[in-house]
Amino acid sequence: MKSTSNHLRLIAVLLLTFLVIVGIVIWLLDLVTQQRIFGFLMSAEFVAFALLVYLYYEENPQDINKKLLLSGFIALGILVLLAAAVFAGVVNMTLINVGQMSHDWALVTANQTSASVLFHAQIASGTFPLATNQTGSIIFTVTKSGNFYYVCQVPGHVQLGMWGSVVINP
Repeated sequence: MKSTSNHLRLIAVLLLTFLVIVGIVIWLLDLVTQQRIFGFLMSAEFVAFALLVYLYYEENPQDINKKLLLSGFIALGILVLLAAAVFAGVVNMTLINVGQMSHDWALVTANQTSASVLFHAQIASGTFPLATNQTGSIIFTVTKSGNFYYVCQVPGHVQLGMWGSVVINP
C-alpha cells in the first residue's frame, strides 16, 4: 500500500511539473506570436491541475494541506485573469502590398490623409510607403473604443476610396 502511495505521489509531482512547464511555454509562445491562445490553454491547464489535485486528494487525504491547495488555486486563477487583462486589445496587423502602386496603412481618427494616427497603428507612411510586393507588420494595443478609420496615407489614395471604417467595442 505504501509503494502505491509513493508511486501516485511521484506521478502527481511529475504531472504538476509538466503542467507548469507547459504553461510557461504557452505563455512565452503567446508573447512571441501574439495569437491570444494563452487564456484558453491556461484555462485548460487550470482544469487539469484541479482534476489532478482532486484525484490525489481522494487517494491521500491526509497528505494534502488545504490552505496550500487553496492558495495554489487562487494563484492560478489570478495568473489566468492577469494574462487576459494583459493581452486584451493586442492587435497584430500585417500589410502585404499586392497592388501595382505603393501603399501604407494607418488606423486614424478620420478618413483623411492628414488624420491623427491612433495607438501607434501605422505600417509604412504616406511619405515612405510599401512598394509593390513588400510586407510590413505592426503590433499595437487598442486602448479605447469608438468609430475610427483605416486609410492609405499616400497622397490622393483616400480620395480614390482607399479607406474603411473600424468599430472598436469595449
